[in-house]
Amino acid sequence: MKFEITKKKVPRQDVMNFTRQLAVFMRAGIPIMEALEVIVEETQNKMLKAILSEMVDSLRRVTPSPPRPRPTLRPFPRFTWESSNRQN
Repeated sequence: MKFEITKKKVPRQDVMNFTRQLAVFMRAGIPIMEALEVIVEETQNKMLKAILSEMVDSLRRVTPSPPRPRPTLRPFPRFTWESSNRQN
């Protein structure tokens, strides 16, 4: 991991535009990788573009894991279902 100490920051307006664009893509059901790639292409700010490009490259290197089962939602407080599992 690289650490760089710098006073340069991505302007707040560019961060807001990025998050807005990403939210629109997510609501539209566009896969996150595709959304990020499009945003990288359209980004004018060089620093933000470099950060997002590195993020996309990092995500590409990650091997997807199999989906985990979703936890069961319990409509009652924990003490209710814990006490029902006990045997008297």
